[in-house]
Amino acid sequence: MKLIRNILIYFAITCPAFGQSSLSKEDLSLLQERATVYVQQFEYLIPKIAISKSFDEKSACIKQISDYFLDDATIEVSNLNGIVKKPLLIDYLKNTVSKYSDRFELVVIDFYATKIEKLREKTDRDGNKYYEGFFSFHQRFCAQKKSIKSFDLENRTFTYCDETVKRGKIKVFTAITIEGEKWFVKLGDITVEKTTAIN
Repeated sequence: MKLIRNILIYFAITCPAFGQSSLSKEDLSLLQERATVYVQQFEYLIPKIAISKSFDEKSACIKQISDYFLDDATIEVSNLNGIVKKPLLIDYLKNTVSKYSDRFELVVIDFYATKIEKLREKTDRDGNKYYEGFFSFHQRFCAQKKSIKSFDLENRTFTYCDETVKRGKIKVFTAITIEGEKWFVKLGDITVEKTTAIN
């Protein structure tokens, strides 16, 4: 089952280029849909990493997310104190999100109001064609610190809650593989637009 999933992921991130300088409308539409799936999977997997107690499950989810992103993709992380950090996405997943279940008694991460813009054709300095788009989302993060004084879930209140609006890049580009030139779609850097408190 895992092998089948891995094969599907491989085909989901590539599209034959056949030496074409621009994508057809059909291929561009297909890659647009795939980018949408990647964003949706990112939003689905982040909460799983945050609450899971299983190292293997966390690792599998991190690996899956990393397949959707460029290797050097970064993500801005902010809080209500105005502190903004910009780690590599893979480091953020391994060193921050995966440790939430150890640091907090309860964590809730929700995504909503996600928007995915249309891919637009661009040309780099070497005259090569690529496509670029953007996605944005609202992320709610609430956490309850670990406590030995309260064991009643119904009476607990979150000790920290914020909502952050973030914006990320989508890039479609060609690369040479052992099977020839292919189009790849990957997600890129994610930045913070604003962070506000949730009452």
